[in-house]
Amino acid sequence: SSEPVAEEAKAKTTKHKAQSWADAPLLPLRFFSGEDADVVGAMANRIYPKDKLGPGATDLGVVEYIDSQLAGGWGNGERMYRQGPFPVPASTGHGWQYAMTPGDAYRVGLDSLAAYTAAKYHGQTFDELKPAQQDTVLTALATGTAKDLETYFDQITASDFFAMFYENVKE
Repeated sequence: SSEPVAEEAKAKTTKHKAQSWADAPLLPLRFFSGEDADVVGAMANRIYPKDKLGPGATDLGVVEYIDSQLAGGWGNGERMYRQGPFPVPASTGHGWQYAMTPGDAYRVGLDSLAAYTAAKYHGQTFDELKPAQQDTVLTALATGTAKDLETYFDQITASDFFAMFYENVKE
């Protein structure tokens, strides 16, 4: 007697099931504000844009992925050694050299980026910039070569923030 009920339930589930992974609903944000998500999405889309070969970063859920990582154990630095001293190494390969967690680094990095773009582009946020301007900013972050970057990125270097972000986008 339970068989027809089970078949009916199965039919309802199949009927309302997402047709593909792209149709699946995205997770609600737990770490980023809406404004942060807009900036992170714009940054990710410049690194992994939508094109004729497929979807871009935001279509693939990169913002939601990074958000969930930052809201979880990784973002809280649960498995990171964060005891000082924190010297500035002469060469790379020394791992994370900050007292802050990845979540702290994102907060500081996004605030620094907002201050930088506001000062350089008349109050605009990264997501409001034209694509060419966004590329200029991302190149400056990646290389850390813009002279005025250290004025705004005083708690984490622009290149360290960008490196972490770039790895998260690739993940």
